[in-house]
Amino acid sequence: MDPMMRFYLVYMGSSFFTEMAFFILTLSLLDYPLPWKKMIVSSILLDVTAGSVVFLLAFYSNGDWGITFWADLFGLTVNTAAILLLYERELCRGITASCIGYFCYYQIYTGSLVISGKFAFASILAAGLCVVLCFGLGKLFRKLRVSDGLEYFSRKRSTKIFLLAAALLLSESYYGYMLLSNWLSGIMEMMPYQTWLLTALFLMLLLYLTFYTRHRQREELQEMVLLQQQMYIGSLEELQKEVRMYRHDYKNVISGMMLKAKEGDTDGVLEFLKDTAENFDDSVGRQIQQTTQIANLCQAELKSLVLSKMAKMQELGIRCQLEVMHPVEEIAMNPLDLNRCVGILVDNAIEAVSGQRDGSVTLIFSRQEECLTILVGNTIRQEVDVRKIFQEGYSSKGNDRGLGLASLERILKKYRNVASMTRVHGREFVQELKIS
Repeated sequence: MDPMMRFYLVYMGSSFFTEMAFFILTLSLLDYPLPWKKMIVSSILLDVTAGSVVFLLAFYSNGDWGITFWADLFGLTVNTAAILLLYERELCRGITASCIGYFCYYQIYTGSLVISGKFAFASILAAGLCVVLCFGLGKLFRKLRVSDGLEYFSRKRSTKIFLLAAALLLSESYYGYMLLSNWLSGIMEMMPYQTWLLTALFLMLLLYLTFYTRHRQREELQEMVLLQQQMYIGSLEELQKEVRMYRHDYKNVISGMMLKAKEGDTDGVLEFLKDTAENFDDSVGRQIQQTTQIANLCQAELKSLVLSKMAKMQELGIRCQLEVMHPVEEIAMNPLDLNRCVGILVDNAIEAVSGQRDGSVTLIFSRQEECLTILVGNTIRQEVDVRKIFQEGYSSKGNDRGLGLASLERILKKYRNVASMTRVHGREFVQELKIS
């Protein structure tokens, strides 16, 4: 067999396994399930197409680091595009996870060459060992919930830019060794051993950032609970004021009703009682009902979210119907993800009814055995294309919107026990989350 063809086949075999290692690590960083069939097919396609290009560029580079660098950057770009196309729609998260996954598998693969170097086809053995080690590292990423850290640092623009820059530099850190080798002799010979040290240092940094994220999330949770308590106390104080007003007017109400009764005006008495009851329901009765319903939300984060959204609707003059008939305690979903999902649905409902004279929002939490159903509905003025609403950028209200439901779909991909349903019932647009 031609030496070049043999070298090409060995390279392609190694490249397939390293592609698998890349997908395992990147999807673990994003906390997505591992679709093995999809990953295998994607790895083969990327190996045959992009892998062949990288091989030819590297083979004919004659040791030119510039060409090797651009070939490596091309491989990273193609892999990142595959992640964004097949799995992750949010650019910052997708690019960051791809770069970190690229760095980790490259370091582990280079270090594995030390173990496999004395065998024939050392690169293929090292690539196979790399897959096993990356699978274990991916398990660690999931257990530490590194995806929460990516989510946290990609919220603000300043930290998002820093995160992207650090990830890009990290992914191409291999070429830092090449630059150092121009000034320090023996660096390249020690590189396979130094990769393990660099990987360990990176994991320590990642561990620190993960715990820092959890600490910040706990602080934000405490702030949310404090805000929830303030809002809850405020609603109780408002209810107390309304009750005092009715108590103050109680005698006047009774006097007016007695006067009509003495005059024999039965219809007037009935009409008076009807108006009084309706007025009570509109002001005090509804507040009592909502306070009772909110009390059934036992999860502090969810209760705080619902209170804040209801306060927002009250400011906008939007009628809201809240129903939580039974206590909602343990929910088989990460509180942060749950809040983001419910927040997206309620925000979309508020946006949809803004400007409607008779617009209203319905929010129902229904517990049935082991399943929790969250229903968010809103009145609509025009038809909604249910088939397009989950497409990123699509919105019936103009440009630069429609990102919410695409983000919702991305979050739900992480959970096999959560299903979403969308329907239009008459003049109401309804979305459901079922959590089992």
